[in-house]
Amino acid sequence: MVDYRDGSDSGQNATLEDLVHDWKDVTVKDVYSQDIKKKSDSAFLCFSALTANVLLFVCSNFHVWSSPVIPKLKSNSSEINPIGRPITTMETSMLAGLPFLIGLVGSIFIGAISDLIGRKRVMVYSAVFILLASSVIVFSNNIYAYIIARCGIFIAYSATLVLLPIYLTEICEDHNRAKYGCLMGISLPGGHLFSYAIGSITTIPIYTSICVAPILPFLVAFGIFAPETPAFLIAKGQTEQAMKTLEKLRYNNTPQEIEREYEKIKESYNIRKSAGKFTLIKLLTSKVTRKALVLALLPLLVQNFSGVTVIMQFMAPIFNEAGTVLSGNTISVIAGAIKVITFFTIAMFVEKVGRRRPLLISGYGTGVTIFFLGLFFYWRYTKWAHVNQVLWLPLLCLVLNLLLYSGGLGPIPMAIMSQLFTTNVRSIAISVIVTINGILIFLLNFLFPIISNKFGVHVCLWLFTFCCMVGTTLIHFFLPETKGRSILQIQELLGK
Repeated sequence: MVDYRDGSDSGQNATLEDLVHDWKDVTVKDVYSQDIKKKSDSAFLCFSALTANVLLFVCSNFHVWSSPVIPKLKSNSSEINPIGRPITTMETSMLAGLPFLIGLVGSIFIGAISDLIGRKRVMVYSAVFILLASSVIVFSNNIYAYIIARCGIFIAYSATLVLLPIYLTEICEDHNRAKYGCLMGISLPGGHLFSYAIGSITTIPIYTSICVAPILPFLVAFGIFAPETPAFLIAKGQTEQAMKTLEKLRYNNTPQEIEREYEKIKESYNIRKSAGKFTLIKLLTSKVTRKALVLALLPLLVQNFSGVTVIMQFMAPIFNEAGTVLSGNTISVIAGAIKVITFFTIAMFVEKVGRRRPLLISGYGTGVTIFFLGLFFYWRYTKWAHVNQVLWLPLLCLVLNLLLYSGGLGPIPMAIMSQLFTTNVRSIAISVIVTINGILIFLLNFLFPIISNKFGVHVCLWLFTFCCMVGTTLIHFFLPETKGRSILQIQELLGK
């Protein structure tokens, strides 16, 4: 797909860090921004960024929607289960896993569409799509309607994960892009916590309605009042509208500062438009980019094979089976709260000590906690006589697991991925990586109910432990430290 900034296959899966780095590397004229006094952000900028994140909050509600819903759908009670019968293992797999695969459609095509009609418009359309799909769940009593509707929601979810970082980057200034990018980190675990909290105490139709309810104020606030990005308007030749938008977003800047920013955006567009394409074939045939692709995939593979992705999807049914003092839904709420609380502190910690060390500690630590969680389920599976004396073990393992995961495997793989590729390669490389990652998540969520039902939950958890330990060991031997190194230095290191 064509991205207006460089004429290459870009923009479709860029993270906020990717886009921020791209802007900083555009031209030496950016040096002037270092001399401008950082001013307080305009209220209009704050409003636009906050309302845009409401869409991601809603998407994250549906990310873990299956956790409190699956136990209800397995119930024989018609008052709890609107389907009227317990769903099968295959239906559980389809409900949990298939949306991740179908959702890839949103990330593959949405970049090109947003280049044609605008970031804001596509985000609004995504919100409408989520509203319509969730309505199917609210008013339906068919499991396959649930599956199809959730697949539709995940298409919009994937599109949001692509477009929201681009939107935030293009409306913000250099000095506040990272700050507003943190809103995404709050929206994701915040949505998980909100969804876990209400899912256990409401029926499926009411729960789904509450999850999607913030879409309505989003459509009003964002759809009517938020701006299209100045960069997109400039790319479409709407210079007068672009200047008016910049004036509203930077109302406390002088006309000269606004004019300079306009010229900077325009020049960056021209530079990137004249750049050549970097194709998939070039990505795979170049030694450096091929090695970078493998090293970027490695932490993501360990991240997913650590089991956290599956556990968050099946939190309630897993811990209901554990038979602990607390219900699976209560433990889900605790897990969501832990993720929200640890986000800021872990982010600060990682920036101080680098990437490799916390990634290794997190990888090995996560593997150990998953092993002991599997051990508990093995004791439960074999009906060990003293299992009731260690009912505290699953909760302890979960708390430690989430803390260790958040300290490395959670945030670091994406950061490393963006640092291993140069600007002209990054977007297509990330596209390949995200596609592989999405297929992997689908397989894990699809196969987990089947394998755990046939062989026991402990078998799945010990497989996660094995993969986590082996993958982390590979990281130890092959993944270089990227902190403190420039892109060129990293490329030289990969070329050796």
